[in-house]
Amino acid sequence: MDILMLTKNDWANTGYKFYQSLKLAGFDVQFYKGAWHGLNYPVQAEIHPALRDAKPKVKWRLKVPQLRELAESAKALHFIASTFVGTEVDLKNKFVVVQHGGSMYRQSYGKLNQFFNKFVNKTIIQCPDLLGLGAKNETLIYYPIDVNNELLQPNYEQANKKIITLGHFPRSPKIKGTHNVLQAVSIIEKDPQLKKRVKYVGIRDTSKKAGRLPWEPHLKRVAKCDVIIETCNLKIGKQKYGEWANTALEAACLGNIVISNTLAQDIYNREYGELGIHVANDPKQIVKRVRHIADMTNDEVLAEKMKTRRWVEQNHSLEANAKRLKEKIYTEGWDD
Repeated sequence: MDILMLTKNDWANTGYKFYQSLKLAGFDVQFYKGAWHGLNYPVQAEIHPALRDAKPKVKWRLKVPQLRELAESAKALHFIASTFVGTEVDLKNKFVVVQHGGSMYRQSYGKLNQFFNKFVNKTIIQCPDLLGLGAKNETLIYYPIDVNNELLQPNYEQANKKIITLGHFPRSPKIKGTHNVLQAVSIIEKDPQLKKRVKYVGIRDTSKKAGRLPWEPHLKRVAKCDVIIETCNLKIGKQKYGEWANTALEAACLGNIVISNTLAQDIYNREYGELGIHVANDPKQIVKRVRHIADMTNDEVLAEKMKTRRWVEQNHSLEANAKRLKEKIYTEGWDD
């Protein structure tokens, strides 16, 4: 085996999409996790009983010696979601990769870096607000998406040619800044001209699980929109945030124009090229972006939707991610 991927939880099914990418890149790879994802993604990584039953004293560090033989057979150990799975193998004889992409690293990066930096060869950072926090040999690789998945095919048609349907369906209203989005919606709905052209169909509740649906019905409601506002939140606690993520890519895949925030557009442009979302970092900017889209003709709206879909295909498909993994992480000689 070339690569063994391990974790307890695979948040947003991200590890599984990296697993698919590595397979497309030609690697012999296996991936195991310990818990089924609550959003019921139809295809997920295989749950290994030893990982399922592991009870960590520290949530990002597991001891699973039952996997030692399997780990010994792999040239590389690839840890997902900032989670170390201890198998008692000698890590000096392995190529070791860890991925950071969420709250665990954002809130505890000091402890995690102190631990992982002792033995990792490469660190994958999934969103740019987590860059520069001290991870060893870090590389930015955004979340990939399976553009060929039948559930993620674009719907370019407007339900009503006279109306722009605007949605916001966060999995976590607090993290995604729903209070800021609703401020913008209030301005839009009070504007005599905008309210004739724009209809908001998203959630209006900022409670923890407001409007949360399993993945498939969630995608169906997104596909009925013309524009999705994904995130408008520049901080989580005391830590910088302000970045788009998986939901933006899913909406773009489905043929939506996407409005979201970023504080790292220059980094994206340098690493990937032109960014395919409309950037808005506060409620006033959201209103400005919505007004710009509302002023488009139907043909211009269609062209923008198709442009957004092409951006995802070119920059963040599994195939594009496979290429980036080979160029940035599993480069020539990694298995020497």
